[in-house]
Amino acid sequence: MIITPYYEDNYCTIYHGDCLEIIPQLEPVDLVLTDPPYCSGAHESQKRGKRNNLTPESIKVRPIIEMDSMGTLGFEWVTRKWFLTARKITNQSGHLACFTDWRMYPQISILLEAAGWRLTNLIIWDKGYPGLGSGFRAQHEFVSLSSNGQPKWYSYDYGNVLKNTRLTKTQHPHEKPIELLEKLIKTCSQENNIILDPFMGSGTTLIATQQLNRKAIGIEIEEKYCEIAVKRLAQEVLAFK
Repeated sequence: MIITPYYEDNYCTIYHGDCLEIIPQLEPVDLVLTDPPYCSGAHESQKRGKRNNLTPESIKVRPIIEMDSMGTLGFEWVTRKWFLTARKITNQSGHLACFTDWRMYPQISILLEAAGWRLTNLIIWDKGYPGLGSGFRAQHEFVSLSSNGQPKWYSYDYGNVLKNTRLTKTQHPHEKPIELLEKLIKTCSQENNIILDPFMGSGTTLIATQQLNRKAIGIEIEEKYCEIAVKRLAQEVLAFK
């Protein structure tokens, strides 16, 4: 299958489709930075325990995204497959930064090593305030950090706890703050490197990459988010002028 970009400019290329089919055809990259479906069951458990008076209005209802309801075996098969495929196109000393939550991190760490990645750190994202649920409500998510061989670092400015307030008004149910992604990008890459996001969503990784003078490749299986990403990139270009 020959892939045709959904969108392309001097900094970014977007592909609409399945990352398992598209990744093997890509040029080598220096960093894989992505936020795939967690498949952890968190959405349903949080709905059962949420208290509306403690939850910002904009995040009381969040839609389920494609692939987020897979069972454990399906999740493990798909995840190991894309981990392995992504490592094959990642340059030596390049990195993989993968968002996940506390429920799925044990599986993620095993699957990374099974695919040949070298675990290097576990980043804690402090979202600034608790999310849905009851009891000790989740105020953080993880970023599992690994490398293709001996890692190479480009910044020593940050610790492994990063505090950036979670977004409430977004075009994607799990959109991450640009400032958070910029810290990961600065630490794991340098200017003109190529960064891949195989679960692109609304394109935040691409915007952060463009602002830091890197090149980005985004893959997204849902076309509506490809459209949103293209519009956001166009708005960022106008903002810079």
